[in-house]
Amino acid sequence: MLKQQIIISQEKAEKCLSFAVNFIANEKSGLDFGNKKLPRNTIDKIADCAEGKIGELAFAEFIKINLGFEIEVDFDIVHGRHETDKGQDIDKISYKGNVVKPTFKVDIKTSRSGSIWLLVEDHKYGSEWADSYAFVTTDLNRNIEKDLSGLHKEVICTIHGFSYAADFMDNNGNEFFYFKGNNKKLIKHNIVNEIINIASKENTKKFNRNELITAYKYLVKNKKLSNNDIFINFILKCESQKGLPIMMLRNTRKDYDALFKILFNKLKAG
Repeated sequence: MLKQQIIISQEKAEKCLSFAVNFIANEKSGLDFGNKKLPRNTIDKIADCAEGKIGELAFAEFIKINLGFEIEVDFDIVHGRHETDKGQDIDKISYKGNVVKPTFKVDIKTSRSGSIWLLVEDHKYGSEWADSYAFVTTDLNRNIEKDLSGLHKEVICTIHGFSYAADFMDNNGNEFFYFKGNNKKLIKHNIVNEIINIASKENTKKFNRNELITAYKYLVKNKKLSNNDIFINFILKCESQKGLPIMMLRNTRKDYDALFKILFNKLKAG
C-alpha cells in the first residue's frame, strides 16, 4: 500500500513561505484564478503560492518514498508577470544515478484538507499547458489567506492521486464534470459517488457524460433531493473549469509506475 500522508517540516514550510514572498514581489498576477473581477491582496497571493510549493514538496517526497524517483523541486524565481512554468512542476527527475528533464508535463494542484475535487481552470487545460495533474491537500488553516502564521509550523499533506488530461473527458470528447456560469457549485462527495455507482451499473464499460447526467436526474427524482442535499455550500471563484472527484483519480502503484515510465522516457533534447 502506498504511503499517502507526508509531513512537511516547519523549516521546509518556512522555505516555501520565503519563496512565495520573493515570488510575489516579482510582478506576479494579482488576480484570483485569472479573473479580473477578483483582485487578490498580498497575503492571499503569498499564501496561495506557498501552499502550492508545499504541495510540490509533498508530492516529491511521496514519489521518493513509494517509487524511489527523486524530483528536484524548483525554488528559482522567474521574473515577469506572464512568465510561468507553463504547467510543468516536475522539471527534473533522478533515478539510480540517471537524471532526466521530462517533456511530459505534470501540474501539481494543491488545496486544503476536506477538498474532494481536482479542479483545473480552462486556461490551464490543453496541449499548451499540462499532460497530467496531481492532487495534494494540506492541513493549513482555512484562514491562511488572511493569517500566514500557519506557515510557521509543520504541514500534513495527503496525496490523493493524479489524472491524465484526457481523464476529464469521455470518449465523445465531453467533460464529465464542468462548472461554468451559474452552475458553479461543486457536488457533494456522497452524491458524486452515488451518481458514478448508478452510471457504472448501467454500463460496464467506461461511461460517458450523458450517463452521468441520466444517473444524476434519476437520483434527484427518486430521493427527492434539494440543492442543499446536492451541492457544497461554496461558490467557485473561477469562471469556468473542469473537475474530477478524488474517487475518479488514478492512485495505485501500477498507475504511478505507468506515469513515471512516461516521464522517464519523454526527455528534453540536449
